[in-house]
Amino acid sequence: MIVQQQIRHSFEHITKLLDNKELYLAFEAIRELLPHAKAPETENALNIINETYCNLLNYFIEGVKDPMQSVIYRDVLTATYELSDKLRLQITSTCDGAPMYFAYRKKWRAIPGVSIGTLLQQLIVAHTGSKDIEETVFMLFNKIWLSDPFSPEDVQALSAVLSDAQVPYVAGCQIVSALFLSQMSYFDIRKLMLMLDAFDHGGNEEVRVRAITGALIIMYMYRARLSLYPQIGDRLAALADQQGFVQKLRIIMLRFILAKETERITDKLKNDIIPAMANIVPNLMSRHNMDFDPEIFSEVNPEWQKLFSNKDMERRLEEYNRLHSEGADVMHHTFTHLKNYDFFREIGNWFLPFMPDHSRLNYFVNDEIRQTVMKLTTALAFLCNSDKYSFALSLMRQPQAGNTQLIGQFFDQMHEVMEQNRNDMVSNQRNFEMIVGQYVQDLYRFFKLYQFARDFSDIFEWKLDFYDMPFIGEYLSDNESLSIFAEYYLKKNRFEDALALFQRLSKANHKDDMLYQKIGYCHQMLGQTAEALTAYLRADLINTDNKWLTKRIGVCYRALGQPDKALPYYLRLESLSPDNLSVPLGIGHCLLEQGEYTEALKYYFKVEYLDSTGTLAPKALAWCLFLAGRYEDALVYYAKILAGEVDNDLPDAVEFVRYGHAAWAAGQPERAASLYMDCIYFEHIEFEEFLRLFNRDTPHLLAAGISPEEIPLMIDKVRIMWAEFKAGRINRPKR
Repeated sequence: MIVQQQIRHSFEHITKLLDNKELYLAFEAIRELLPHAKAPETENALNIINETYCNLLNYFIEGVKDPMQSVIYRDVLTATYELSDKLRLQITSTCDGAPMYFAYRKKWRAIPGVSIGTLLQQLIVAHTGSKDIEETVFMLFNKIWLSDPFSPEDVQALSAVLSDAQVPYVAGCQIVSALFLSQMSYFDIRKLMLMLDAFDHGGNEEVRVRAITGALIIMYMYRARLSLYPQIGDRLAALADQQGFVQKLRIIMLRFILAKETERITDKLKNDIIPAMANIVPNLMSRHNMDFDPEIFSEVNPEWQKLFSNKDMERRLEEYNRLHSEGADVMHHTFTHLKNYDFFREIGNWFLPFMPDHSRLNYFVNDEIRQTVMKLTTALAFLCNSDKYSFALSLMRQPQAGNTQLIGQFFDQMHEVMEQNRNDMVSNQRNFEMIVGQYVQDLYRFFKLYQFARDFSDIFEWKLDFYDMPFIGEYLSDNESLSIFAEYYLKKNRFEDALALFQRLSKANHKDDMLYQKIGYCHQMLGQTAEALTAYLRADLINTDNKWLTKRIGVCYRALGQPDKALPYYLRLESLSPDNLSVPLGIGHCLLEQGEYTEALKYYFKVEYLDSTGTLAPKALAWCLFLAGRYEDALVYYAKILAGEVDNDLPDAVEFVRYGHAAWAAGQPERAASLYMDCIYFEHIEFEEFLRLFNRDTPHLLAAGISPEEIPLMIDKVRIMWAEFKAGRINRPKR
């Protein structure tokens, strides 16, 4: 029997063939899989499609001008995609290791008298907030998610419900989410059009957000075949007439870019910010049986601020608050371990808007506590719906003793934050953006934390560059939109994505030096120094007085081993920034790298004289003095560096090694060997690393008069000293 992995690879191959419009090969690949389906009607359908295509080819080769050729070809390609989808479902449903989707389909098909139509009728007559509506919505989600391709009657019935203002918005939200999830298994143009209609005609903003967000993901997933359905383009063109349509698409795009930062942010919170806070306030963590969350505690009780009085803690809190203000998903870490409740075993509950009267949230000590918790949870706008359920379920399971007092105090302290959230939604008109952010976070939790998440393609592993999609690209590929996305990519250190957009923008604007600066910066951050230099030089032709740009060109030339070309830019920078001590330091570096040691020393001494901190020049001075043959002077500076007298940082292995070089060149080989030993011991490096650093400077040792025969002798002496130290036969070095 064919296994799941074989099926996946086979249909990925078929899809690729169809994407490349290699129909003959696609037909052959499909025909090879037909015996596994045991469905004669599928084979008959393939034969009809194949016959139509052969007739098309015959007319074409005979030179017959058929005005319907392009339409027929599109229909053949569309039918083959849809047949491939159907065949994949037929085969997968019977194979070993089939996803849980097929077990659910079998289960729900076995329930008698339950159809989308009957559930929609129940929904219309049910009362808002009743147990009936909850059960009906639950069943409706599953029936839509597990449904076959829609019939026109299905579309008509669902369209009527989605446009009915009397139907609870929770139902609309679950319908469009189920339509989205259903198409993760196969593409259905009718379902996609329903989602676009829901965005157009839906009266509730929650429904509209979910509809357009899900539609964008589905269109991205099946972007190679979108052009086969011109009705999508027509529908989007009609939507584009709405005020703010493009801005809403941009918001969704930016939210998905931000969502890709979640893992990095979670790691930082888990490994840096949260542990630091936990060390100071472990009692707060244990009291609430969850990870400490500074959003809850940092702005409400002045007494708590004493906990964060040190600068390191202030820095961490500032970073946390910055991430939160940018809309970053700082709560994912806190709620990751609160998704194990039975509530989340039902797939539809991952998409469910927060319902304070949900039957699964009824088990509190008393009704007063329940009302307080529900009021609090509903008002926490920084929590997505999934996390609100986790939060309420967690509080519901707190020990009864002290529960009332704890929750009451928590509610009182959060009152100010709740009011601010309410004001933000009204005064800043951020309702759409806030709902998008919450829904994207709900999706993130589903695709990362649902127990059967592996059965679904993780949309957050996709690039999701909506601006390069058919149809949607028409509204997101203008210069303004691309500039917004490029700047956001740049801000999030996604340099490869930012670079592609900046390069695209530069083709339309050859005279924007800022674009070439950013292109150069992205190249530089990607380690592409030569390409960065080319872009910087292009920007310099447009604007020769930019300090930042001038320095970058100098840095790139130096990195490419061309200090002679870097020097003129540092000299130019000196006139632009006469008070910037890093400039004469850079000039000194350029001169040193050209072997102009005497001239380099002039600039290094200038920096030393003007630098009140005494931290900029000593290392460069010591090395340059050695290269200039002034070994005794070099020893003076290296002694100060190793003593920590002239630098805020402790010396590194390079300074130890070069201190040894200076001692050796000054006629003190025993001292040199001791310093080399110090390097290995104090810098905690392996002997091979010391040897690499040593050998790198061999030409300079030879230039200093060290005999080639002496170099291996010194290395062996240090090797023996290190071996004796490890054996305990000599004492450890002293600083």
